[in-house]
Amino acid sequence: MAAGVAALVLAFGVPAASAATYHVSQGHADIARASINPTANKLILGLNHEYTGAYYTAAQVAASPTKEPVVDVVVTQREGSSWVIKANDSNPSQLLAGFALSGSEAPEGIGAEGVLVNGDRIAYSVVPASGNPGSVSVVFDSTQNVVSSGTTHTARVADVTAPEALHVHPKWTFSAAGTYYVTIKASNVEGKVAASDPLTYKIVTK
Repeated sequence: MAAGVAALVLAFGVPAASAATYHVSQGHADIARASINPTANKLILGLNHEYTGAYYTAAQVAASPTKEPVVDVVVTQREGSSWVIKANDSNPSQLLAGFALSGSEAPEGIGAEGVLVNGDRIAYSVVPASGNPGSVSVVFDSTQNVVSSGTTHTARVADVTAPEALHVHPKWTFSAAGTYYVTIKASNVEGKVAASDPLTYKIVTK
């Protein structure tokens, strides 16, 4: 399960003290952790690194070819000629990168309870930049009950009272080594809450 709220709050801004980028390269990470803005009816995204108990805000992970983020994602696991992030891996030295929605535990916002109900849907769009060194594939196993259409992956809220109202992990495949930029956005299909701003991640395969 997710780390406690206190640990997440204490972790805010920790990497910013250093000029160097902090690399999320192993363990369980939800790179698109959505919560709801406490002052506006709008989804917000961040990165929840359950491996360390740290939570990183959109401002810390936002990247572009001209803007170096405070936090990025590094992929080292190979599968044939590709680099992969598996959907499940018991080896803590390997990276997992999933999608989640805050329930009763809501870093940087409020939880789903009181706004959404079980069965509501969150759609995550995952759009790779055109200048990436290779292709990016995001594939969910059928057991995840995620409906994928093009670059959009829709999951249902399972339990608004749980620490995470939904929590799913795909397999990511990157076809070449290099630096990728991937933009993620979260929206509520039922329209009960406004969509998040798009958030671009820097993902390095090596």
